[in-house]
Amino acid sequence: MKYFGFQKLFSHRTRRNTFIQYFLSYFILFSVLLLGFYFILRNQVSEFYFEKLENQASTALEKVSEELDSDLASINHIQSAIDSNVELILFHHDNTSWNQYQAFQELSKYALGNRFIDSIVYLDRQQQTVLSTRRYVEYRDGTFYIYDEGDAVAFQMEEDGGTEDPYQLTYVSGGNSAYLIYYPGSADSSACSVFFIINRQELEQLMKNILSEEILSMVLLSPDSEIVTGANIAALEPYITNSGSSTDGNDADSTGILDLGSVETAGSSHNTFLHTREGLYNGFTMAALISNKLLLMQMNTAFRNTYFALLLLGIVGMLIVVAGMRHTFLPLHKLTKAIVKSPNFRQGYVDQLNQAFSDTMTENESLRAKTDKYRLAIQKSILSSIVTGGRFDGPEGLQSVDQFFNMEPDNHIVALYMKSRKAALPSDDIIRFFNEALPGTDSCVILEEHGECAVFLLNYTGAEQNKDEVIRVLMDSLFEKGGYFSAVSNGSSSPLDIPFLYENAILASNLWEQMPVASYNQAPARPEAALPQSYPYDRLEMLAALLKKQDFLAAKAQLQEFFRLVDSASVKGSTMPDFFIRCVLIDVLTTIVNSMNQMNVKFKVYRDLYFETLYFCRSCPYSQAAEQIKSNTEKFLELFEKELANKSITSSRIRQMIENQYTSPDFSISNIADSFDVSVAYVSYLFKNDTGENVSDYVWNLRLARAKELLLTTDLSVDSISVSVGYVSTSSFRRKFKQDTGVTPSQFRSRNAS
Repeated sequence: MKYFGFQKLFSHRTRRNTFIQYFLSYFILFSVLLLGFYFILRNQVSEFYFEKLENQASTALEKVSEELDSDLASINHIQSAIDSNVELILFHHDNTSWNQYQAFQELSKYALGNRFIDSIVYLDRQQQTVLSTRRYVEYRDGTFYIYDEGDAVAFQMEEDGGTEDPYQLTYVSGGNSAYLIYYPGSADSSACSVFFIINRQELEQLMKNILSEEILSMVLLSPDSEIVTGANIAALEPYITNSGSSTDGNDADSTGILDLGSVETAGSSHNTFLHTREGLYNGFTMAALISNKLLLMQMNTAFRNTYFALLLLGIVGMLIVVAGMRHTFLPLHKLTKAIVKSPNFRQGYVDQLNQAFSDTMTENESLRAKTDKYRLAIQKSILSSIVTGGRFDGPEGLQSVDQFFNMEPDNHIVALYMKSRKAALPSDDIIRFFNEALPGTDSCVILEEHGECAVFLLNYTGAEQNKDEVIRVLMDSLFEKGGYFSAVSNGSSSPLDIPFLYENAILASNLWEQMPVASYNQAPARPEAALPQSYPYDRLEMLAALLKKQDFLAAKAQLQEFFRLVDSASVKGSTMPDFFIRCVLIDVLTTIVNSMNQMNVKFKVYRDLYFETLYFCRSCPYSQAAEQIKSNTEKFLELFEKELANKSITSSRIRQMIENQYTSPDFSISNIADSFDVSVAYVSYLFKNDTGENVSDYVWNLRLARAKELLLTTDLSVDSISVSVGYVSTSSFRRKFKQDTGVTPSQFRSRNAS
């Protein structure tokens, strides 16, 4: 018994030890394999990530270089503008203090328009006069001297910049001062020379924005390997010498990646690399210092923390990935395939979808811009048909009405009612007087002319704060010269207020018994009901807001207010109310169309109605076309409301359409979207958001259920059943059937039949 008990105990102990031995053997083997996998993966990921890091550094250098190229290119445009600037040309021919001040102001405007410009230096070689917008610069004996807190840096444009290359970039320094100078070749002539001092602080800030824990430093090097400017210069400076070499003897000016060696830190090593980018102006080089320290630290920490759970997490991760792919990637893939017309497999699905939606938004904005442009052109043509034209030739003729529609904030449009009590009013002389008195970009046209009376329309964009006072002085001058009575309206920046200004000028003429030059602002206050009607900007904004909120009942009421307004204006029967009415109607129509465009109502839905209504508003007298215009605008709102109701589709309506059409081989999500006149993306989103299921999955489940029913209840062949459930390709149907059920259609039929 004792022997037997010992043998039994020994037997259990041996079994246990053997299990432990095998377990340890496999565990050690598995651990070695896992450890080897760790190092292999570490090296592979490290190489891959560092390649990405190199690309990131290359992209960063390219971005800064392109930004610098872009701003230098913009300076070339500024140079072209300087060459043709009238004030600078006047300064060159007449070097008076006033012209010098005007020229300096023009240069300052150009300097403020570009963040990379520190100063613009302009040399008049004939007068030997230097203008500089910020820095103090002198020119003596062919040399420029740039001063900064007592330090003077000499710069010879011909020697340093040269003229062989049309665009020159150079770096000059002296004492504690240094400057980066850009010199367009076209800026030098026998008459004048221009060069630009680049703002190195802006370039430094641009580089600072690029820095990260991987990109440690970035600098701009001159052709002599001097550091012009940069971010965290101290980190990169030890690797750059005046001879243009790194500390290990490699050529620091060569384009590419230079390994600067391994660095030991806290028991671990990492590498630093010098990344350079040549090809800038005149031998300048962009350099960046990158390090893989953060990469290695992150990888070591990640693998150390997850080593023992790596296998379990790997298995769980695979399951999650498979499940996640089914619910995230596959729907995204299908959605991209359905929406994107020309898929780009090198671009991510999200980017492709964003691009598709962006293209749609661009099309909508383009349509809105075209509508607004067309509206403006029509209003301009209406005004052009009213003003007097074609009576003069040459520069003394009537100017175009275009200047009234440039929509500049400095526009000051006034109406002038003038009368001669002796003879016919000499409109020609008055037009000529205004053309000579006003700046070249201003306009004066005739609205009405009746013998001794005429109404002029004046657009004045002078720099004076009180433009009304300037116009009043001109009117006084006309009265002194010819004894012409004049009445001046108030001012406006919008040409749509011209009818309002016209009536105000007529009202101001009631003061002629008291003063020969009268102003509307001097007229006594009148009851509000008797005041001229100003342009209804607020009502147009209110209509747009109501349409945006889809409050069509209030929008219809607002529309009736517009028609009461134009009906009231039409009673007066002159050309000015007609212009007012047409502009209001066209703006109302444009507001409705833009609102429909914003709600993605397709233009083809209302195109014919739009052009018909536009024709009535533009070309037909309101008294004859009023009823048709009112009827068409009501149709617009009804159509708008109907289209939005169609867009308010529900998942139940989508489901009903799918169940009615899923067996058709021609069935697709696009058919559903077209029937509701919405996008495929919207249908997919709405159905998934309400049901939690993709449209394609729902369609397949219906087809699968129908196929199973036909397999069990009929003798139809698999090919016939495939067509019956909407699959033209039998092979695709068989593959999909087996993927979901695990058996082929024939196997499913035989197993369930038995």
